[in-house]
Amino acid sequence: VRQETEFFLVYTDMPAGQIGAYTANLDSMYHQLCTLFNIPKGTNIWVGKCPVYCFVNKEHFMQFEAKLLNNTDTLGAQGLSHNAYDGKVMTTCYRGASPVFFAVVLVHETAHGFLHRIRSSGRIPPWMNEGLSEWIAQVVVPQSDHVQGRFSEAMPILRSQGSLGGDFLDDSGRIESWQYGAAAVLTQFLISTDANAYRAMI
Repeated sequence: VRQETEFFLVYTDMPAGQIGAYTANLDSMYHQLCTLFNIPKGTNIWVGKCPVYCFVNKEHFMQFEAKLLNNTDTLGAQGLSHNAYDGKVMTTCYRGASPVFFAVVLVHETAHGFLHRIRSSGRIPPWMNEGLSEWIAQVVVPQSDHVQGRFSEAMPILRSQGSLGGDFLDDSGRIESWQYGAAAVLTQFLISTDANAYRAMI
């Protein structure tokens, strides 16, 4: 099945009747992030349109990654954002057992591509990248408790360590799983406190 929206091309082996809500999530994410970053309505930030490949089964997702993208290690992820230095981006994912969590994964991974495109293809600190992607996933999929669950996981660690983690603000590598919740809440705090300052920081 191929579904096209104003800014996305979605390819999937899911039944056609099931994909509409997910393409609506993508469109909502795009609108919300354009508003946050003062991008005029109707502007296309992608190279062409953003391709998104959604599979029903994990095995097909992994085969696609291995055969077409030469990626044999998906790190246990349900979705991935592939961002190239020439500006091209692509999202790949599989549905899994939870339709709501799949919506979160889809928005989160595609938001990485959006952030890759709005300023440059240069790397930004992982806490900013993951924090924004978690934040927008919560905005677009409010029925999910995923972000709140991650923050609940982070709280006892934050209290015991008295810090966000020694590598949290580093601009290389990856943040740990529990740090995603802290990054999301910090992002929400910064945006709600002064969206202009957050936008300037990015």
